[in-house]
Amino acid sequence: MKNTTRLLVSTALLLSLVSFARAAALDSWSGANTDSDTDHPAVTSGSKSLSATLPAGSTLDAIGDTLTFSGQVTFTFAGTPNTGSGNFRWGLFNSNDSTNNNGWLGYMVGNRPDNSTYLYEKNTGTGSWNATSSDGWTRILTSITGGNSGGVEIAAGSYNLMLSLKREADGLLVNWSLIGTGGVSSYSLIGSWLDTSPVTLAYDRIGISITSNFGQSSATFADLSMVKTSAIPEPSATVLFATLCILLATVVMKRIRHCRQSC
Repeated sequence: MKNTTRLLVSTALLLSLVSFARAAALDSWSGANTDSDTDHPAVTSGSKSLSATLPAGSTLDAIGDTLTFSGQVTFTFAGTPNTGSGNFRWGLFNSNDSTNNNGWLGYMVGNRPDNSTYLYEKNTGTGSWNATSSDGWTRILTSITGGNSGGVEIAAGSYNLMLSLKREADGLLVNWSLIGTGGVSSYSLIGSWLDTSPVTLAYDRIGISITSNFGQSSATFADLSMVKTSAIPEPSATVLFATLCILLATVVMKRIRHCRQSC
């Protein structure tokens, strides 16, 4: 009886500490050359801009809520390694009720061949999401942790990419990374920055941009997805939690009855 009670209490405590995650593949891309209706779109050479709509409910409602975009990209280049001065960039946005690419709000991260950081915030204006030189973009230069590759250039190969936004008590924590695998494992770009005055906590678009002078022959993506993690369970998770508690309570009651009958 005591062991069963301990199990009930321990399980309830464990469940109370669990973060609840909801994942969705991103499989409808505007701007892809091939496989635009999959989670593995691909583009050819030149300037490219891909965007996708995020699942409903991609809002950071409470402290601890996190949105994480992740996937893999494989580059090929006419020359190896890439010595172009262009950028590979990816970002999370609120389309701000716009019917085109202009006026979005959010963040764009990426690589810079000159070993500086690439982090831009779009918090106002009518500029396009994929042109950081347009109206409303601000380049972030201070209070960034990491954010560069240590001078290592992107070469032909496969990379894991990530961008997450986590709501904290004092703002919005932006984390991003581009990590080489296999033959390009020497490439590692990891950065973070706390936005103490975020302009929005709701996001509905993901954007990927390659500038014209980046120099790729192709870029093929894989396993592109969005995960929302919340410390506060959604209704379906609450139902699951309640069901588990009922099942555990039933076990306890059966043990009690069995003990009374056999004692």
